[in-house]
Amino acid sequence: MAAAQKSALYAREREATREWLEELTRHVEAVLVGNGVAEPKMVPEAPKSIKDIGEEFARRLQCVSEFVGGLTQAQTAAEIRARKATELGQRLTSVLNVLPDPVLVVNEFERVEIANDAARELLGLTNCAKDEGGSCQGNELFRELMDRIRRQRVRDAHFDWEGDYGDGRHFHFRVLVREWPLDRPETSAISGLTIVLEDTSPLANLRKRHAEFVSAVSHEMKAPLAGIRAYVELLADEDVDETTRDEFVATIESQIERLQRLIENLLNLARIEAGIMKVKKQNYSLNEILEDAARVMRPHAEQKHIDFQCELSPLYLSVVADRDLLLQAAINLLSNAIKYTPDGGRVILRSRMEEEYAVFEVEDTGVGLSPEDCQRVFERFYRVESHKNMAPGTGLGLPLTKHIVEDVHGGRIAVRSEIGRGSTFVVEIPRAVAMGGSFNRTMSVGSR
Repeated sequence: MAAAQKSALYAREREATREWLEELTRHVEAVLVGNGVAEPKMVPEAPKSIKDIGEEFARRLQCVSEFVGGLTQAQTAAEIRARKATELGQRLTSVLNVLPDPVLVVNEFERVEIANDAARELLGLTNCAKDEGGSCQGNELFRELMDRIRRQRVRDAHFDWEGDYGDGRHFHFRVLVREWPLDRPETSAISGLTIVLEDTSPLANLRKRHAEFVSAVSHEMKAPLAGIRAYVELLADEDVDETTRDEFVATIESQIERLQRLIENLLNLARIEAGIMKVKKQNYSLNEILEDAARVMRPHAEQKHIDFQCELSPLYLSVVADRDLLLQAAINLLSNAIKYTPDGGRVILRSRMEEEYAVFEVEDTGVGLSPEDCQRVFERFYRVESHKNMAPGTGLGLPLTKHIVEDVHGGRIAVRSEIGRGSTFVVEIPRAVAMGGSFNRTMSVGSR
């Protein structure tokens, strides 16, 4: 009997111990995966036979739970920091890729680790993984750039780099090089270089055009001044008769007028670009302005027996314009057409309405322009080489006309031409209705 009771008691304690172990196991698993916290009151109570062991195990489990909780919090904080770092890296990458100038970072082995889109395209870094930190090699331009940087005695510096893309196009860069150190306080070694390439091609082209401009102005002024000086020296000769003297004086006056036109055109261009030209705009009939221009230029056409025709629109083409400047633009175009049309040719002045624009065009049967000349004809002092002996000029008439049409009146000017068949210059001026009705105002105009 006593043995049976003892056996039953042992069986109950064993079952209680098994159930306690199973519950304890579930609790430990929950703690280890971070889904629970081992507080003493939450740990299942051990059977009486192993109560001391159970209490000690509960204390140990609480310590483990606190440690796991700390690890979980640290992991969460690390994940947040990593996510923020990823987002910051993506934003920085986006910012770098927006920059038009190439930017790249090379490591101590001179291999590229970071490069924006502009650098990838210029230096052939297309094999670099955008989302990985893998190094990559570049093209011949990249190797030339790194060779230039190696030759610099002071690597934390800047220098000018000029070269050829290989397809006939030239480049001008200002290269800025900055060293960045290793993130290890025990060493002062250089880890790599940050390289920024600033495209200075527009500045180089501007300097070139400025030099060409100064040269052209000097040349245009030198010819009339030399003529004036020569005729003045001839006039000093007492053997010159009255008739010859009058011819010399007339020649001097024509050269002075040429200089005056050159200076006036230069001043007008400078005023428009600097924004200091006072422009008085009012409502005008475009046809009336064109008729005045035709009246001024018709005698010149008759001298060359040129068939000068006016085909003006019967509609009232209202424009908001500075009458004097727009008249000057029309006269410049007609003058060029007459000068470069052979005797017996034809010049036609037309006008019409096109949507929100009042349009006029000057068509001639002159010598015409090549496609290259059509692209450059509005540049200052540009004159077609084969046309220089046909008529005198400064090469400023068409550039001034372009400024008057586009900068002053917000219009457009274009040319279509064929060598040997003539040219057509088309000018579009916004109509008064398209600009919001009639008005009268004075304004300053500069380059757009």
